[in-house]
Amino acid sequence: MHEHEKNKNYELELFFNDAIVLDYRSIPPQDEAGAEDADMVPAFRPYAYYSFYGFAYMQNWAANTLLRELKPKKKSTDPDPIIAAMTVPMKLDKVVADPFAGLLYFTLNWFVMIMFIPIVYRTTYRIVKEKELRIKESMSIMGMKDTPYWLSWLAYFTAVNTALSTIAWTVMNWGILKYTSSFVIWLTFWLFGQALFGYIMLFQAFFT
Repeated sequence: MHEHEKNKNYELELFFNDAIVLDYRSIPPQDEAGAEDADMVPAFRPYAYYSFYGFAYMQNWAANTLLRELKPKKKSTDPDPIIAAMTVPMKLDKVVADPFAGLLYFTLNWFVMIMFIPIVYRTTYRIVKEKELRIKESMSIMGMKDTPYWLSWLAYFTAVNTALSTIAWTVMNWGILKYTSSFVIWLTFWLFGQALFGYIMLFQAFFT
């Protein structure tokens, strides 16, 4: 605490740890915003830091110490005035809460992976089967090049992926993901499926 003798001003500095490691943190990170516009629930953790890790107690203790030491300009009716610190809840604007989104965070990725296993397995199996039967070599002898061959597999995979993504989009868009753009949902599934074709090509290049 710094005291200025001339103008009777005081500066109070409280030192608390806001380290990244949660075990050593006693106040929220000071370089972050106190609240975000997208927050759907009150910030319970920062409240706990300020309330139960000593900051509120030290601030209240310093305020009462200054109150006792300073001479008030007017006589107070209370012979022993104190400052009582209270935590007042702040009213938040109405937000759209979707508890099901928390469940999808842990389960949706598994369902998407299972959904694309059949198409990946079928495409990989048929490509390997064609190599085993030397069908590609026979077509190469008859003049077919590699580019149209792989483009045909890409067209086949894209057609099946489009149908599969559309079915999944219909299910997810009907009463599950109400607050997400329909096009974003479909595009996410479709792009993920197309990316799997690239993994199939890598598998064919390095392991067959």
